[in-house]
Amino acid sequence: MVTDRKRIFISLITGLICASFMAVGFDMDHYGELNPGTVSVLIFAITLAVMCAASYLLLGVRRDISHFLSRRVSVRLPFVVTWLIIIGCWIPVLLAEYPGFFVYDAVDEYVSVATRTFTTHHPLLHTLLLGGAVYGGEVKLGSANAGIMLYISVQMLLLSYIFAGTVDRMKSFRLTATLFYALFPTVVMFALCSVKDTLFAAAMLAFVVDRGGSACQRDGSSDIKCVGRTVPLTHTLTHAIPLTLMMLLRHNAVYAVFVLLAAEIIAAAAESSKPSLRSASDDPGLPGDSGSPSSSFTRYGRLISVAVSLILYFAINTVLVMATGADTGIREHQEILTVPIQQIARTYDTYSDELSREEEEKLFEYLPEEAFVHYTPQLSDPVKMYFDNDAYEADPSGFWDIWKRGLAAHPVSYINAWLNTCYGYFYPFTVVNVYEGHTVYTFTYTESSYFGYEVEYPGTRHSLIPVIDRFYRWISLDDDIQRIPVISLTFSMAALAWVYLLAMSVFIYGRERELVITYILPAAVWATLLPGPTFLPRYTVFLWFLLPYTVDRMLDPDMI
Repeated sequence: MVTDRKRIFISLITGLICASFMAVGFDMDHYGELNPGTVSVLIFAITLAVMCAASYLLLGVRRDISHFLSRRVSVRLPFVVTWLIIIGCWIPVLLAEYPGFFVYDAVDEYVSVATRTFTTHHPLLHTLLLGGAVYGGEVKLGSANAGIMLYISVQMLLLSYIFAGTVDRMKSFRLTATLFYALFPTVVMFALCSVKDTLFAAAMLAFVVDRGGSACQRDGSSDIKCVGRTVPLTHTLTHAIPLTLMMLLRHNAVYAVFVLLAAEIIAAAAESSKPSLRSASDDPGLPGDSGSPSSSFTRYGRLISVAVSLILYFAINTVLVMATGADTGIREHQEILTVPIQQIARTYDTYSDELSREEEEKLFEYLPEEAFVHYTPQLSDPVKMYFDNDAYEADPSGFWDIWKRGLAAHPVSYINAWLNTCYGYFYPFTVVNVYEGHTVYTFTYTESSYFGYEVEYPGTRHSLIPVIDRFYRWISLDDDIQRIPVISLTFSMAALAWVYLLAMSVFIYGRERELVITYILPAAVWATLLPGPTFLPRYTVFLWFLLPYTVDRMLDPDMI
């Protein structure tokens, strides 16, 4: 009997990652700090055993599941029917939440347009789209609600079109995917929400489906051949446009696209180092052919598409800045220094008596004493809002001297400070309530801050179907759904991240290089969230949008 060492190794790595996530997340969720001991070790051991076994089993039975699915008839509805089903299920929710969920920086973006005072704090493209729609509704239609409704309606049409196209590209689970997009609460609430993360996630889905959905199949050898590796000029644009939109809608996407660019460079270098097995006269259109006049382009087509997206992003963003006169000199060092500020705040909150008078006075130059009263472990905003950018620009080394002294004295405190703001991204049983006690326009967060729910100024909610409105308020602001066994995992951003980890293990084991590279993008975006200010589903809505397609690719019989 031949031992499949690759399968064992991949399963072990997957199990170790999940076990670490579970043990660390449990400590942060229950104790607010790392607490190594019997409980943590036991949780680590159990998770390691379960996830190693699950990964090993999945890699082994994937072929059988895929072949079973290939023999079944998957319901394929016409594209238009799928589109209408999704839209039809969303409309009652829109009526219940009229004019839609207007929340998460929405007021700032509206005010920017209304007052013509633009900055680069929020992405200019989304500010112009959302703020312009709302302000236009006020001026032209006499109602901010009409403007909000207009924006949400257009977004619904676009998003449902992308979802229907995704379902149309799938080979199995089409009806299930249609119902998921049409009815699952997290998907629906963000489809009807003004937050920029919705369009960002839609652009990511469009890219992943387009790039990962290439006609891939095994040839006579054990290698995967993807038609998508030969990329014509038009296909380059279909790859570049969603990437460009992602970067225009969220600043952290730029870092993720650079990671994708590095992966494409490595892949192109590996491709070019392989000897050509065919002559140009055999078939000049296949990957690896060196005799074709277009072979250089087709070989590097995907790399070119990513490079083009970066060029388009910087060009369009520059034009938007010039056209709006946006203030690019806005000083927001605290956004980059989120983690260091939180680390200093936690350490001061616990060990302030260890500082000398001189050290304390120096610290207060950057963060006044009042800031530390508002320290909240899971949310850095209450502290970092007090950060003095003038003091930092005058003497940045002084701030880093303070940070380094704290790190040397209390390294574990620094680790705990960081983990408290991000463990919700990898611990599946997290109850999201980072805004507990914070009062917004129409309510105060108490049990849950899963979703913003409300309609902020200048809009007002007029629910036409109160029973549906009460349901979405319950999902958003009560913690019940996040505590129900099994069901809660479908609402958990961390649980979905585990699914993608399993998917990557499947793609790596199957040597499906194109899919591995494709999913580097969402993985890189997820990684950029870890040094962020807190954990919220809004930042990971792309995990729900990508889920049906990802499962379909994992179990695609043509890939095995």
